[in-house]
Amino acid sequence: MITKFVSTSLLILAVSALSQATAETSKLWGAKGELWSPSSRLPDFSFAGYRSGETPIPSPAVSANVKDFGAVGDGVADDSDAFIKAIANVKSGAILIPAGRYKITRVIQIKKSNIVLRGAGQGRTTLVFPKSLQEIYGRPGYGVASDWTYSGGLIWAGNWVTTSKKADVVADADRGSRVLALSRTAGLKVGQTIRLSMSDAPDKSLNRHIYADQMNGTQPSIRFHSRITRISGNKITLERPLRLHVRTKWKPRILTVSGLVSEVGIEGFTMEFPDVPYLGHFKEVGFNGIFLFGTWNCWVRNVTIHNCESGVLLEKSAFCTVDAVTLTASASHKHFPWKKAKPGWFYTGHHGIQSRNSDDNLHRNFKFDASAHFYHYLSIENATGCVFTKGSAANSMDFDHHGGGTYENLFTEIHLGKADRMWNSSGSATTGARETFWNITAVPGSHAKPIPRSWPQVNVIGWPTTGPSSMDPVKNWLEAIPASSLSPANLYEAQLTRRLSPKR
Repeated sequence: MITKFVSTSLLILAVSALSQATAETSKLWGAKGELWSPSSRLPDFSFAGYRSGETPIPSPAVSANVKDFGAVGDGVADDSDAFIKAIANVKSGAILIPAGRYKITRVIQIKKSNIVLRGAGQGRTTLVFPKSLQEIYGRPGYGVASDWTYSGGLIWAGNWVTTSKKADVVADADRGSRVLALSRTAGLKVGQTIRLSMSDAPDKSLNRHIYADQMNGTQPSIRFHSRITRISGNKITLERPLRLHVRTKWKPRILTVSGLVSEVGIEGFTMEFPDVPYLGHFKEVGFNGIFLFGTWNCWVRNVTIHNCESGVLLEKSAFCTVDAVTLTASASHKHFPWKKAKPGWFYTGHHGIQSRNSDDNLHRNFKFDASAHFYHYLSIENATGCVFTKGSAANSMDFDHHGGGTYENLFTEIHLGKADRMWNSSGSATTGARETFWNITAVPGSHAKPIPRSWPQVNVIGWPTTGPSSMDPVKNWLEAIPASSLSPANLYEAQLTRRLSPKR
């Protein structure tokens, strides 16, 4: 027995030593973050997701059952009113949707906090939506497309929010700092979440700053959210480092946000749309799955969406988690695009998963089935601090950047399928500084194209390329570390673990 124990221990030590010998670390992070600093070109992404990852997503007790409000669940009867009545009558808690097929012909809206729609599981509870948003609401216009091309969902949670100005920032602060000097601190308190907002100066210097002072892009107003950890005189200390420099010429101001919908959960079912051909790009009629609009600290989890034009869309939302969403489509849902497309190339939808005008959302454990192919698999626009992790596609996933003030987002531990569309983007097709791609894999023999020239100061560590490393301290930073040996494999998880661990 002693010999066996010693042999086993030696084997474990040998495997551990081999693992350590083959592991490669990034010069931006190191093994456990020892090379990182708040002002580093590698941002801190650990605050993404439900309650900044500090609290597990809850499972509130069941308060009601849709069948108590008249739902039948046979796939024939219209159960819309039962769902709407259940949401209207429940003050808080989970609304159970038992196993069955529920026909829904209206938009299921949740405009209040603390409501969870909970099915019996994917494939067991199925919500069938035979009508599109265009059929229900009409076709609001946006250029050549309808609004449903970009937003809206048959399950729609959230509401319009308002902001209130509390103070001006009266002194410059550098990126990585946590302290801001204000015109006043009355009405602010420790633990409160504030929004730092900035607008560009006539010289467009904020615009260029977002793009690492290397180019001009498209830049709306800037948002940055943080809790206050200390108030001393006219100064506040934030819990997290600033993403950008703060300059008084950019009119920095402290706002509070009200009217937010929070603690809403959508979980445990399948959404199913008609088995008809997808009409194509900019022709969408609104067979969209889940839309979170003006929500904070909400979640979507364990949901399958079949035959959608867009899957899960987040707009004006922050600190939300989208977990374990699977997108599928039937063979008859395919749309074959213009003549320039590859032979046999098809699409089944527009946006798979999107964060737009949003910040610090976490998207993880997503799966794009071989039957589903989107113009934009993962899409961000005017977004910061969002994380996409532990996802995969069977076809060719892309990281769509529509520009518009997008900077400092993370894509980590993702399998692309084929790597040929990795950088495919639309809109202004630019991105701001410090977009980070960490441990991106693809099918053997599939290699990504060079990074677009309009993407300044990108961090790419471990990706499907045959090229050498090129670590430019000012421009793009490329570390060609094989995914099989990159450590840590997941930057988001490593940063979260480091932040939440006892003080070092």
